[in-house]
Amino acid sequence: MKTKNFKLAALVLVLFLGSCGSRYQPYGYFNGGYSEVLTTKDSFIVNFRGNSFTNEDTVLKYALRRASELAIMNGYQYFVVLSSKDVTVTTKYENTSNNLKQRHGQKKDSSSFETAISTSKTMGETSAPGVSLAIKCFHSAPKEGEVIDAIYFLQQNED
Repeated sequence: MKTKNFKLAALVLVLFLGSCGSRYQPYGYFNGGYSEVLTTKDSFIVNFRGNSFTNEDTVLKYALRRASELAIMNGYQYFVVLSSKDVTVTTKYENTSNNLKQRHGQKKDSSSFETAISTSKTMGETSAPGVSLAIKCFHSAPKEGEVIDAIYFLQQNED
């Protein structure tokens, strides 16, 4: 029975840890994800926000993936990143825990009871990386700027 419970607990832990990082999905408050704003007929602001289990490279890759999809969905093959902004959110936290220790004792003619409370504090911070890209889309590759071929990018960065 103990082995069965251990295996079940291990499976639950693996599934939980595997689902911790942000997935490529529309933005959700607890899970992160992408969002975009159309600024002109051929320009967008593309955002991707991860969570504390998502690394910065993944956040950038997912933002560029969404930019590529938007370019293609709107009839363009190419885009240029006009600007990039780090929108990482850092949160500080403090955990306080109290530990109660009790000791009972009995002597020949009396009983004793001792209580001790100890407090411990843990402080730290956690970061949820994010990026915001301003992009401009093109039907043919422009001569200037670092041009990204949306079709090629998606082919090379399939998950």
